[in-house]
Amino acid sequence: WRSNRKITRMGSEYQSFYWTKEEVLKKLDVKMVKAFNEVVECQEKCKINYRKAATILAIGRVVDAIKSRGLCP
Repeated sequence: WRSNRKITRMGSEYQSFYWTKEEVLKKLDVKMVKAFNEVVECQEKCKINYRKAATILAIGRVVDAIKSRGLCP
């Protein structure tokens, strides 16, 4: 599995990273379970459906990113 490949403008540097399928699936599983649990927690807290809970979390992440980059007062 190729995850990242970097080539400089002059072509003097080539860098590749490879992970096994099992490593990728394990990392993906951890992230997916965490994301699911966050949606369930938001859904139960706000008493809304899962779709709205996921949207609320997504918008919150965008807001946090904007604030951390100093794009908003």
